[in-house]
This record gives sequence, structure tokens and C-alpha cells, in this order.
Amino acid sequence: MSYLENSLIDDEQLIYRARLHWIIFLLPAVFSLIVFMLFITDDISNNETSLLFAVIVLWLYSFIYFKTSEFGITNKRVLFKTGFIRRNSLEFFLTQVEAIEINQGIFGRLLNYGAVIVKGSGGSANSFFRIDNPLEFRKKTQEQIILSQEKK
Repeated sequence: MSYLENSLIDDEQLIYRARLHWIIFLLPAVFSLIVFMLFITDDISNNETSLLFAVIVLWLYSFIYFKTSEFGITNKRVLFKTGFIRRNSLEFFLTQVEAIEINQGIFGRLLNYGAVIVKGSGGSANSFFRIDNPLEFRKKTQEQIILSQEKK
């Protein structure tokens, strides 16, 4: 079971789940391509194992970060969790969410990823970067906020 599913409280349902965008694998891919080109052209000295180790570590880090990051919206809360060994989690009740800001650069707009900044009551703001489809995340959060206000 995922962190999101384990964190559900009584009468709470998971409405929307977001993940990190595949763009987090771009750096390992580019670095792998450069190392591969160096191998092909024989421009590598005795650092072959170091470069291969660096490539493997980059891919492994990106993969673990991708698999251990979860973002979700329930009918009561907005939840964020990143990390495996050192876990960072944040949970806002929908009544505490004051604003959700989306930051997307040109590549973020083209590839549909961006930063989601959740501003809570009391002025706290928390940013989560490279979220896949951030506009949908904001839309689903706003829908749940409206539904929770209508129930009152």
C-alpha cells in the first residue's frame, strides 16, 4: 500500500493522485549519452569505472525519487510525500488551503510539468517541483475545496 492510502482517515477517499514528471530522468539520460559517446570515441582515460558508477548512481537516485514521491488530493486533505529513507510529508486540510500557485517555464508548458506551491492559512507556502500535469492538480484541489464548502 502507498503512503497516500495508508494516511487516509475515517470517511476519506483518494480523489486524485499525481506523480513526478518524467523530466527528472533527463539529466541521467544526457549524462549517459555523453559517457556513451566518450566510450565510442575512446576519449576516456582510466576513469571508466568512475563514470559508469556516476551514471548508475544518477539513474538510481532519479528512479528512487520518482517512485517514492506521492502527491494526492482526498475529499478532506491535500497530501505530499517525498523521500524513502528521509521522508518529507506535508498534509493540508482543504479548509487550510488558501491558494495553489503553479509555476511553469516554457519547457514546463510544452511538456506539461511545473512547480505546485500550496499556500496555507497563516502564510505558510510549500513548493513541490516537476509535478506532472500541475494544472489538473490545482483544478482537482479547487473542486474538492468547493465541494467541502458546499457540504457545510
